Amino acid sequence: MVKKLNIKISFLMVFLFIVCLGSACSDSDDTYTVEFDAESFNQAKTIWRSLAIHDYSFVQDCNTAASGDYVRESFVENGECLFQNDFSTGNLLPDLSEITTIDDIFTYIESEYSSLQQKPEDPDWIRSIVTVKYDDIYYYPSYVARTKIYENGDASGMHVSFYNFSVTSNK
Repeated sequence: MVKKLNIKISFLMVFLFIVCLGSACSDSDDTYTVEFDAESFNQAKTIWRSLAIHDYSFVQDCNTAASGDYVRESFVENGECLFQNDFSTGNLLPDLSEITTIDDIFTYIESEYSSLQQKPEDPDWIRSIVTVKYDDIYYYPSYVARTKIYENGDASGMHVSFYNFSVTSNK
């Protein structure tokens, strides 16, 4: 009788352990979050597009471990980038970067935010933050940062500043 009771208790303890372990694992899948102010983003994008500025120049200053640091200036006419100047060498760039227009900045942010919605494979990556600051006059993104926060408190990321915006024509 005592032996049967010990077996039942042992079985119950193993069962509870498995249930608790399963519960702990499923909870960790729900801890990943993304912070992004979509309302401000959409408002700024709407205002920028309503201004209908198609001829302008701007500088982008990028700091990222993945592609390195660079500073380049884009010259845009009729909404298309004519060329980019690399500030480090003073030369025209033979290949245009991913971001060549203000609309490209908005598209890039949307793409980053969309990709961050997917749960990362790294279980220690628990939070992503997309920070965007906007120009007070033209409402284009003047600063974009993506930060990855890990469970141990470490963080990594990238940031890009956009400045020296100048309208080059008043067509």
